[in-house]
Amino acid sequence: MAAREAGIRVCLGADWAPSGSKQLLGELKVAHLWNRHPQGLGGAFSDQELCEMVTAHPADALGWGDRIGRVRAGCFADLGPRPGSSRWPPARSRSASSPTTRAASRPPP
Repeated sequence: MAAREAGIRVCLGADWAPSGSKQLLGELKVAHLWNRHPQGLGGAFSDQELCEMVTAHPADALGWGDRIGRVRAGCFADLGPRPGSSRWPPARSRSASSPTTRAASRPPP
C-alpha cells in the first residue's frame, strides 16, 4: 500500500513461491484472496490493478512497456481462449488453473 501511495509501480511475479504456487496465475489468485480478505488488504486493489501487477507494471519496470505488457497495436502478446470461456476479464482468471490455462511466451524483440 505504501509503495502504491508513493507512486511506485507494484509488480507481482513467481520467481519464488511463498504462497506455494509454482506459476504466475497461482500468485495472482493468492494476491486476489489476500486483497479481498478482511484481515488482509480489505479490497485495497481493484481487479484491474492486480492484473497490471503481472502485465504492464513488470514490462514498464524492465523498460519494455512499448513492446509487451499490454494488449494494443505494436505490442507482442500471446493470447488464446480458455476452454468454456468466450471472454477473459481479470476477475474470471482467478478461477483458472494451469491445466485449463494455456500460455505461450517468447522473449521480446
